[in-house]
Amino acid sequence: MTTTDRPPMTGTSLGPSAFRAATRRLPTTVVVAGGLRDGSPVGMLVGTFTSVSLDPLLVGFLGDRGSSTLPLLLELEHMSFSVLDQDDIEAANRFRKPLDERFADLAWSVSAHGTPVIETAVMTFHTTVHSVIPAGDHQLVLGEVIAIEQRHPARRPLVFAEGRMTRLDPMHVVGAYVWELGWE
Repeated sequence: MTTTDRPPMTGTSLGPSAFRAATRRLPTTVVVAGGLRDGSPVGMLVGTFTSVSLDPLLVGFLGDRGSSTLPLLLELEHMSFSVLDQDDIEAANRFRKPLDERFADLAWSVSAHGTPVIETAVMTFHTTVHSVIPAGDHQLVLGEVIAIEQRHPARRPLVFAEGRMTRLDPMHVVGAYVWELGWE
């Protein structure tokens, strides 16, 4: 199929449904954003976690303004981001439950930074809240990284793509490392 065979996405045909259908094909990691509120863990599943800056070290995610959990997290000074293991669908599904059930029967601990860590996570980023920026019907939440725990470096992260949880396939690498291409 050539580019001329594809229907154009124009301002008249592009709406929320078409936009969502297109962007759901973009793979993202499955991460639990969490914190401690009055000594109890609070967390939500996010699929928009990303690295943002090297100076200062920033990570971030886009939180839906309609979320009932996001305002609770934004009250906190520190947040953790536990990157879920590709085989840990169960942990991901727990964060679809009501707030008070999400950490129940889940192996987790409190880090030295006062943030929850999911024991089976591939890695956890510990942050202080840097800033919150309005972004349409979402908020861009930025955290300044104060520590990274690489709990299981040989494991791969759980990925969300095309409307479902999936894995990275190490047997189908299609190119060189970015720095081998001279792109840093």
